[in-house]
Amino acid sequence: MDDILILEQLEADEAKGFKILFDKYYKSLCLQAFILLDNSEEAEDVVQTFFLKLWQEKQYLQIETSLKSYLKSAIRNTCLNKIKQRKTYSEGSMEDAYLIADENSDNGLEDKELQIQVENALNSLPEQCRNIFITVTLENKKYQEAADQFGVSINTVKTQLKRAFSKMREQMIGFK
Repeated sequence: MDDILILEQLEADEAKGFKILFDKYYKSLCLQAFILLDNSEEAEDVVQTFFLKLWQEKQYLQIETSLKSYLKSAIRNTCLNKIKQRKTYSEGSMEDAYLIADENSDNGLEDKELQIQVENALNSLPEQCRNIFITVTLENKKYQEAADQFGVSINTVKTQLKRAFSKMREQMIGFK
């Protein structure tokens, strides 16, 4: 569903519109948060807290940019604030986190390099791991759907995703 229609649906029928918004963006925002925070529980907590605040405070009524840009920027900023709060990250780690998170950069070359780095990291994954990662995170399929598609258990899907996230993060943190 188009983002403009989602915003209209939110204004007309908040609960239904919110569910559509959540279903469309939850997994990709969790992935973005995970890459920055390197902790899946913390990433999910950040995204869930963000959606709760968005809903309770009706912040969606004040969105003036594209919905996708607003959501990604909000999650990026929240994650960067979490990293600052940890105070266990070195200065270099913060620079890496800002670089990974800066998807709205004005520098087209930097965006292209980041895209190439993501593709290389994805291609470095073992085939089954890569296919499960793509199916769950990019195609927004549920774990059970991915398990059925590949003829594996849900636990295998979870294990493969954990490995994929770990390897993707390792490769992305090295991007400068």
